[in-house]
Amino acid sequence: MKMCQSAMAVLCWLVTLIMATALAIGDWPANQEGGKTQVSSSRVVNTRKGSLRGLYQAFDDKQLAAVELFLGVPYASPPLGSLRFMPPVTVSPWRGIRQADRYGPVCPQKFPDITNETEVLKRMPRGRLETLKKLAPMLTNQSEDCLYLNIFTPYSTYTPENSPLIVKLSKI
Repeated sequence: MKMCQSAMAVLCWLVTLIMATALAIGDWPANQEGGKTQVSSSRVVNTRKGSLRGLYQAFDDKQLAAVELFLGVPYASPPLGSLRFMPPVTVSPWRGIRQADRYGPVCPQKFPDITNETEVLKRMPRGRLETLKKLAPMLTNQSEDCLYLNIFTPYSTYTPENSPLIVKLSKI
């Protein structure tokens, strides 16, 4: 029982991490919008489980460095069937190049009703309400198959073995 609770705590923490990262960096469509351009990356990164091709994100503001995104990268097998409520199981290797260009589903969660803003503001501060409004569109794709990472790294001529990696830990 304790192991199931620990696994759920880890899953909730990862969902928070993914959502906070998405909020901090923004929801990027695969085109040009609002001073940023996003295209499929020309670089393929080889991992222990298979090859990945992510996205290249450039900004019109030259003070912002370009980044490379690898979205929806599985870190464990889907927790479905006999794997439900069990500790995560290593993901199976894949063949070919996996396109890491879309956010994976988020873990199922009950979102608070924020339709009546006047009533909601009696229960929570305005800042929390605004954060929930930003989160709402990202919670439309929910599934128990939610064990995916979104990886952001500065784009450069580094090789994958010595590339810096951005990890943002946050609690919403």
